[in-house]
Amino acid sequence: MIISSQMVEQVWQRTSQIEDAQEAQTLSQKFINDQPVLAGFVLNYLKTNANEDVANVGFYIAMVVWRIFESSSRGRLESLSETAIKDVFEKNESVFHELSRANELTIENFLARQSVYSQPHVMKYIVEAIYAEEDEHQISLEQQSFLFRCLKVVVDSFSQSFYLQEIAK
Repeated sequence: MIISSQMVEQVWQRTSQIEDAQEAQTLSQKFINDQPVLAGFVLNYLKTNANEDVANVGFYIAMVVWRIFESSSRGRLESLSETAIKDVFEKNESVFHELSRANELTIENFLARQSVYSQPHVMKYIVEAIYAEEDEHQISLEQQSFLFRCLKVVVDSFSQSFYLQEIAK
């Protein structure tokens, strides 16, 4: 099942309207509790490869993506395993390395190499969020690449889990 653009828009709008620090902290903690391996991957990957501001933006976008999938699965979203995340990460990294060797490593080239998007509206949100942040905070191309790479793993991991749940119905 493809998550609708309306669902993506509704969830990210709702999330972006959270202004209370306590509510934001509660949501962040729920993400960490519900998806400990994924949240750990996002935090570790971005803290290793990006500056603190970009890492915070990436964590926020990952949390929105989690809420999108959680809303779409009506609360039946399973916690992702380390193996599932590692498999998705390795698959994506092989494409990135191939593009890097050809000096064609850009988000656009990566997206062009993907034959099928499991969740095109979620990917569109991610790309738009990365570019919006670039306009506001001047995120370098290298930081954009790390942010995109991390968030692509998040979407693909959830997509794989989401798809498997749909088959099991």
